[in-house]
Amino acid sequence: MKNDLLYKTLRHITNDMSWYLDDFIAEFSIDKRVIADWWIKRTEDYETFSVLNSGLAIHAVKTLCKKKKWIDTYDMNPFIHDLAWDIHSSEYFHHATVNTSFDPYLIEPREVVVNTSCECSAPMGSFGEPEMIKVLGGNSATKIGTINRIDSTDQLIDQWNLRHVIETETLDLIDEFDVPYKQHMVIGK
Repeated sequence: MKNDLLYKTLRHITNDMSWYLDDFIAEFSIDKRVIADWWIKRTEDYETFSVLNSGLAIHAVKTLCKKKKWIDTYDMNPFIHDLAWDIHSSEYFHHATVNTSFDPYLIEPREVVVNTSCECSAPMGSFGEPEMIKVLGGNSATKIGTINRIDSTDQLIDQWNLRHVIETETLDLIDEFDVPYKQHMVIGK
């Protein structure tokens, strides 16, 4: 059954959305899994998550739903809406097509908000409730969609007006094209 879904998804992308194939393959890249593992491990005591600029968030959704934790994903790309629902058939999952930079009021408040693609969105300022845990990440890679290069963890802290920093780390990663980059990560409130 799972292979049928994968085959159906790949066929749909290949036939109807060939322009999206590289992005779809990137969803399975090792660096995306390392980033997801990093924040999931550090937020395992929480039950509800909102992931901004999520893409399909394949690893994060699979891992959290398996642990029976609620996850909302938000991405402005309308073409992945149906794919997200097809791939993640779980009672613990919800996806919405939202431009998170300009329509933040459409995002459900959850215990943890995650944006590990801050380079793809405008700075969010004082987004969310003051006690909401924020997991932030970004890099200075120059890919399509980069509108806000992130060069340090301090830049993330400033752009999100964090009052309390819990943890920071810079990960040395390699993207799906074998290009090394630094992913700056922050957890705070």
